[in-house]
Amino acid sequence: MRITELADYVDDEGNRLSVGENLRFAASSIIFNERNSVVNIGSNANITQCTITMGRNSELSIAEGCSISGKITVGLNSKIIIGRDFTVTSNITLRAVESTKIDIGDDCLFGSDIIIRTTDGHPIYNAHTKKRINLSQSITIGKHVWIADRAVVLKGASLGNASVLGVGSVLTKKIGDHSVAVGNPAKVVKSDITWERSPNIRSEEFYFNEE
Repeated sequence: MRITELADYVDDEGNRLSVGENLRFAASSIIFNERNSVVNIGSNANITQCTITMGRNSELSIAEGCSISGKITVGLNSKIIIGRDFTVTSNITLRAVESTKIDIGDDCLFGSDIIIRTTDGHPIYNAHTKKRINLSQSITIGKHVWIADRAVVLKGASLGNASVLGVGSVLTKKIGDHSVAVGNPAKVVKSDITWERSPNIRSEEFYFNEE
């Protein structure tokens, strides 16, 4: 089932869509491929030129105040949870499959052409044991995180609160709070930082209390 206009929806396959108020859904669609999938979209969201594809037993939650364009895929038994006031410049790719989760905190700013995926895309096996060696893994991104253009976040990675991932970087591991990470693979180059969307904003909760 393909949905191109946002309204609360339930079908005989157990797929459900729940939406808030004051939404924009331009040139976008939600595709329920199988059954028992849930999509929740909060109020004041702007979803433009976005294709959302849901697999069996999957869940997508987009909190209020989000602005998203690109492609979101949630596969079998997987979840993508997006916190409030999440902003994408353009053309993000989010892909969670094989019983994994992408969890993005509140107040995150993502640039253009960013890829975040819990899977390599194809299985790789040990040729002797026939055991798979590249299992999919969940990804966690904290609150107030800035990811710059063309960055890639791969399976098992995480990025802590008030951190920054630089342009074109490839994140493959866990990066803590208040860090700047750059490169391929991304490494921490600065610590004890935070950032703002503009000079006249101060997100006090992400500054250290020196008293």
